[in-house]
Amino acid sequence: MELPLHLLPLSLLCLLVLVLQHHTSTAVLLLSDVQGKPRGEDQLDLGRPRKRILHPSSGLCVLRKHLNEPLELGPCEKSDAWNYTPQKFLQVQGTYFCLQAVGQGKPVKLSIICNPSDSSWQVVVSSSSSNPKKTHLATKLTDGTTVCLDIDSDNTIISNPCKDVQCAQASDFDSQWFSIVSNQRGSVQIE
Repeated sequence: MELPLHLLPLSLLCLLVLVLQHHTSTAVLLLSDVQGKPRGEDQLDLGRPRKRILHPSSGLCVLRKHLNEPLELGPCEKSDAWNYTPQKFLQVQGTYFCLQAVGQGKPVKLSIICNPSDSSWQVVVSSSSSNPKKTHLATKLTDGTTVCLDIDSDNTIISNPCKDVQCAQASDFDSQWFSIVSNQRGSVQIE
């Protein structure tokens, strides 16, 4: 029994093309699809700026390993691109997933339900003599508590009450220091 090509599953079609064109760059892109890795700007550098969530004091970025695992800090080159929407949602580019705070001291998560009450992140610029122009990302929980992105001892991204920059020592505030940065072909611009 012969099966028409248009009825073959996409993954099988990709493998078929790989067998036929295993030495071309097209095959490499198709292989990345079959392996379940996103085919995006990492494989096709179109010169578009990518926004990342940077933790400047560590030089690391917010990293998503798997959907069910907590977000953590990791190498920026492995970080997803993010959109900062007009509603102030931080959304993984090319998906419906947005960054959501779920409680004080708890890991933030990705959710497809983006509510202004726990997913609208304000860029707050704080400046003092000991902490010149450091930014943090703040949102309000459903109970009205304002929390900021923070990191725990394992580099997991959590939300905690925002530290008062005027009272905090420089090193105390560093765990909550996050910036949204755009980079394009090697240049970085802080938003």
